[in-house]
Amino acid sequence: MSLKDAVKEKLTVLENVQWFELLEGKDGSRSGPAIQLMELGRLMNEKARRMLSMGQRKRLQLARLLAIDRPIWLLDEPSVALDAEGTRLLEHIIAEHREKGGIVFVATHLPIQVEDSMSLRLPQRSAPPMATFSKASRLCGAVTMQPKQLWSLLLSRILPKLLGLPGILLKKFRKEGVMELDAAALPELPQDVLMDIFGTLEVPDLIRAGSVCSSWHATYKCLLDLRQYKQPQTPCLFYTCESAGSNVGFLYSLKENRSYKLTLPEPPIRSRLLIGSSNGWLITADERSELHLVNPITGEQVALPSVITIEHVKPIFDASGTIRMYELSYQTPPDLFDLGDLRDELYFKAFVFPDPSTTGSYIVVLIHEPYSRLSFARPGDDKWTWVGQGSQYKDCTYVDGLLYTVNYSGEIDAFDFTASPVKMTVIMKELKYPVCENMYIIQAPWGDLLHVWRTIDVPPNAPQWVPGECMFGTLKIQVHKVDLEAKQRVEINRLQCDSVLFLGHNDSLCLSAQVHPELKSNHAYFSDDFKEVAVSLKNCMRDMGVMDLENSVKKEIVSQIWSNWPCPTWITPNLMKLNQAFNR
Repeated sequence: MSLKDAVKEKLTVLENVQWFELLEGKDGSRSGPAIQLMELGRLMNEKARRMLSMGQRKRLQLARLLAIDRPIWLLDEPSVALDAEGTRLLEHIIAEHREKGGIVFVATHLPIQVEDSMSLRLPQRSAPPMATFSKASRLCGAVTMQPKQLWSLLLSRILPKLLGLPGILLKKFRKEGVMELDAAALPELPQDVLMDIFGTLEVPDLIRAGSVCSSWHATYKCLLDLRQYKQPQTPCLFYTCESAGSNVGFLYSLKENRSYKLTLPEPPIRSRLLIGSSNGWLITADERSELHLVNPITGEQVALPSVITIEHVKPIFDASGTIRMYELSYQTPPDLFDLGDLRDELYFKAFVFPDPSTTGSYIVVLIHEPYSRLSFARPGDDKWTWVGQGSQYKDCTYVDGLLYTVNYSGEIDAFDFTASPVKMTVIMKELKYPVCENMYIIQAPWGDLLHVWRTIDVPPNAPQWVPGECMFGTLKIQVHKVDLEAKQRVEINRLQCDSVLFLGHNDSLCLSAQVHPELKSNHAYFSDDFKEVAVSLKNCMRDMGVMDLENSVKKEIVSQIWSNWPCPTWITPNLMKLNQAFNR
């Protein structure tokens, strides 16, 4: 109920109430009793324009509220224009509604008596600015929160999630400068209630909430320490910008259409090769071709086993015992690489998966040369374990304790890393003819395995080639359901559950647009992962965009805000820490 009464002046009092009741799909039978309760019975058949005073118009609003019988009431200045008797009626219907299990939110300048209520005291608008609460964090601009921003967070993000309300209903309360919150007067909610609320927020809002005050920060820490924060996250685009500095990265939020600035640990992120993104972690190769996991939000970094423990890689030492070069020995004679050049040849893609064999642990899987084979490592390992089976792999995913892979020819294999030696099973034989440049294997939200084909080529209308520039682009993305029983691929033109794909150097994802309504259903968000171009032409324009899977129409995600190197990639924000490290 807003301050503006929206009374239809050409209608009678009864018709005004019935009109709103009928809009709710009801039969209009509650209108008469509601009007009588608000003591407007004698005016029931009178035109609103001629007969109603301001106080009576307010009572008419309250009668409408009673007639439509909503479980949650949002009341803006409900006692304005009411006399003492009208205010007592207002207090009575609020109490009755709460006794029936209803919820009432009231914004008012005039005091009303509501028993057992929780109040937020708002200072005068002429009051001096409130202090800013802040807590050190890596999301620049996300953790400093003015009290009025907290009010916006509470009303626009938290309450709609808890109450199932569309955020637009609360738009009035989010306007800049409408009101400021006296943070010192915030009510102390029980920690379990706060944890339930915080658990509904995505990472940027969770960090904001955790920076408000000491008790909220303690709840934020507890939620993470107990590993109870499992809110599905909307993927962001990780990128760098040359003008921002060598240690700075950015997350572009598809949900908020804005970027967050991050300062990452050494070595500089712009000196690294990005070879993967999984579960909130970037997998990077530094200028000595050594691998690290880095969480861009928390700043945590984990060194992976040394590159010289990968099969076919041998160090070459100088007279002082320092590694001078690497030897990659899958050809005769072996190839020699400078320390920073090996990474471009050796690595294709890497993944971080939860390890089902050990609670709370994880496993890192690496696709690398020679022949795009697999190696893996677990926390505590001091070297990479080479699988030695299969080849030419393009992508993989972990499902129910098995690693499913797809190779260049479309063959789908399953690996059991708990077996000794590792057991490989061919799930789907290779295609008769290779049909595209990149392939992906993805588990869908409804349980199916999806085999995705991405065709990359020079568009028919591309301009004449210019040396140093890339003319390649994604032309088509096809999705096939993998029928494990029939050993068949079944092409599908529309994803179930209004789903969305994320393709690139990230762990390939299929998400529900019902869970992430800001995403475009039946579309694929893709970043550049065509290695032949991405590595050899480091400064060329990147093949990035969002494609309609039904008609292959491609649009840009956002006007280019990134530098072309390192190649931007999708990442799903994650605040959880890795409990164990590797040995070097």
